[in-house]
Amino acid sequence: MPRQKTECNSVFIRLIRRIRFLSQRKFFVEIEGKSSEIKEIDRGCPQGSVLGPVLFNLYTGMVKDSLPLCAKITSYADDSYVVLADSDQEELIKKTEECISTHIDRLEEIGMIVNQSKTETILFGKEHQPVLINV
Repeated sequence: MPRQKTECNSVFIRLIRRIRFLSQRKFFVEIEGKSSEIKEIDRGCPQGSVLGPVLFNLYTGMVKDSLPLCAKITSYADDSYVVLADSDQEELIKKTEECISTHIDRLEEIGMIVNQSKTETILFGKEHQPVLINV
């Protein structure tokens, strides 16, 4: 059963989206003295900012609340590792598919983009047969 989403999460997301630090920003690219046209950017925060990692951790920390209690999640930078265990292989595959789907949906709900081609699964067990897990 998933953890309960709190009202605090919704308030926090609305607050973060209103911070000028994260909106109304522009960028351009300069290569060998030539500059691109100026464009607006509506995602992320300035690279190298002190506030960036803090906001990222707070923002993505809410995603943990949407996973089942049996799932353990560890994150480093923008990578997440979800660990599940079960003695029944078929049940583990089912839990894994549901958990990954929920995790991706929740990240996308808060505006994160998930590169599914970089999403991988690994199954440890006694049998040495390949197992297909749908992501």
